[in-house]
Order: sequence, then structure tokens, then C-alpha cells
Amino acid sequence: MEKSEDKHSNSDISIEKKDLDGVEVTDDAIMAKEVEEFEERLQNDEAAEEEYLVEEAYEVALKVLSTRDEPELEAVTFRTIFLGLGFSAFGAVLAQIYYFKPQTLLVSQLFLLVLSYWFGGAMAILLPSRGLFRWINPGPFNIKEHAAIIIMASSAAVSATAIQVISVQDLYYNKKLNAGLAIFTLIGSQLLGYGYAGLLQDLLVKPTKCFWPTTISTANLFQALHYDNQMTSKRVRLFWTIFVVMFFWEIIPQWIFPLLTGVSIFCLANHTSPVFRNIFGGASNNEGMGLLSWCFDWNLIGSDCLFNPLWLQVNQDIGICLTYILMAGVYYGNIWRAKDFPFMSQAIFAEDGSQYNQTALLTNGKFDPVKYAELG
Repeated sequence: MEKSEDKHSNSDISIEKKDLDGVEVTDDAIMAKEVEEFEERLQNDEAAEEEYLVEEAYEVALKVLSTRDEPELEAVTFRTIFLGLGFSAFGAVLAQIYYFKPQTLLVSQLFLLVLSYWFGGAMAILLPSRGLFRWINPGPFNIKEHAAIIIMASSAAVSATAIQVISVQDLYYNKKLNAGLAIFTLIGSQLLGYGYAGLLQDLLVKPTKCFWPTTISTANLFQALHYDNQMTSKRVRLFWTIFVVMFFWEIIPQWIFPLLTGVSIFCLANHTSPVFRNIFGGASNNEGMGLLSWCFDWNLIGSDCLFNPLWLQVNQDIGICLTYILMAGVYYGNIWRAKDFPFMSQAIFAEDGSQYNQTALLTNGKFDPVKYAELG
């Protein structure tokens, strides 16, 4: 009896250890086998409803993504380089132009993914693929080429951080950096970011509990477009249906009826009240906080709400609510004479409410403490 109790106790300890350690004590081969069996049940529509539920972070990748790999597929091809560089230039130019506008336009990774899928498929059909031209068109456009193109294009489709320093010196200090110095400054700042990313990947990327919903949804779309089976065919049809509907719908709020970008019942009821405009307005730049406004433009709503965890969205919503309270309290409480200035603005103002002349503080492009003491 005592031996049996010891055995039971050891079993409990083993189970407890497994529960505490989680995935780390699970053998990779066993996990791979479980994933393979789960994927087979999914494809045959034999998976139970409970199996779709995600309880742990690592299960997102296991239950959403396929472990299928084809080592013979080439990632670096003529199509990869041509389309990757082309979309990188397109995204970088567009992102940089709109960076200086009041309403920043981000080049969506989804947009680049779909566009490159079309172009890659077209090149696979139209380019010659025999004889000496085999290196130009090695076969059907594959998932590895597609992923490499998006890595290049999405990395370039953001404004370089160092551009702020270069632009401010030119706009406000009448100092133009040498073109070579400006280019190497941009390259250096970007490489510094990639260096930090490499140093932190063991902490923020490799642990199974550190999953990135945006990346997982993108990888899932890659597999849906390139892996032809029953499960992914349904997803592809659903994707293209939603894509077409959104394409035609966006014409309405963007061109025909822009009011749909921000509908406020309170502002429609009383459009002359500054208080209503500051609290409930928000369709235009620096108009208001947009509290309880309705937006019918998916371009502004975004897709984060579709794949981000609920706890993350609640955390963001709490922060937004606190911002509403803080901004309204500071302004209408007239803290620091807040009512003497606009409710929202990107400008700097003087004590009398006029726009502050920043250039008046400079002498030969450098800060002058004497002028600052005079102007305040």
C-alpha cells in the first residue's frame, strides 16, 4: 500500500512538473506528430469543435498554421529580386511622402501581399521558362518567393526614423545635409534597428509564449493562397469575396460620401457647440476626440480587432478611456490656462495664444539663449 502511495505521489509530481514547465518538457517529435494528426483531421473535416479552441499562446501557431514545407522550392529567384526591389521602392516612396501629411497613410502589408501575388503569378505565366531563360522563370510562383518579397517590401514601406532629423534641419534651421551624409545616416539608423531586433529575438521571438498575431495572420494567408487543398480553398474564396466587397465599398466613404469616415450623432444634433465638437467630433484633423463616433471606413478602422487577443484590446481601450478623461479634465478644468489655446493642435503657441515663432530663437541655425530670455 505504501509503495502504491509513493508511486501515486511520484506520478502527481511528474504531472505537476509538466504543468509547470508547459511546452518546454514536451518532446518535439511528439508535438510534431500531434500537429500532423490535427492537420489531417482538419483537412478531412473530422476535427472536433473543441480542438479549434486556443487556450495557450503557442496553440495559435499550431492550430492556425500548417507545418508543411517543400525544401526543393527556391526562395531567391529573378522574380523575388525584381518584385522585391520594385515593391520596396514603391512602398518606401509612398510612406515617405505621406509621413509629412496630417493624415499618415501606411502602406498595408496585406496590400503588398495581394499585389505581389498577382504580379508573381503573372510573371510565372508570361515570362519564358525554357532553355537559357530557365533562371528567369523557374516554375510556378511559390510561397517562399512570395514571403521573401513581402519581407523586403514591408521592411521598406515605413518612414525611416532618421528622416526627422534631416527634415527638421532643412525646414527650420536652413541646414541641408550633404546627400552622402544623409544617405549613410539613414542606412546607419536602419541597421541599428535591425541589430537590436537580432539581439532581442531570443527574448521576444523564440519563446513559445511570445507570438505575434499580425505575423501569424500573414503567414496563414500565405498558406491559404499557395497550398491547394479543401480547407484552404474555402479560405481563399472567403478572402476574395471580402476583398471584392471591401474594394467597392471603399469608393463610397473615400469619394462619394466622405462623411461616413466619422459620423457623430451628437455633432449632427448640435453642430454649433464647441464643447460638442471637442468631445464628440473627430472626422477632421485636430477637430476633437471622436467620443462615441461611428466610422464606416475600413481603412480607418483597421484589421487589428480581428486577430489581436481580447486582453490586448481591452488594455488599449482602457488607455483610450483614460485619455478621454484626462484631456477633457485638463482642458475644461482650465489647468495651465488650457482654454486660452486650441483644444487640439500640432503647433506651439505663445503665452498670448498666438503661434510661437521658433525661428526667432535661432542665430545662424543655433539656439540663442539671449533671444529665448527676451521672447520667453
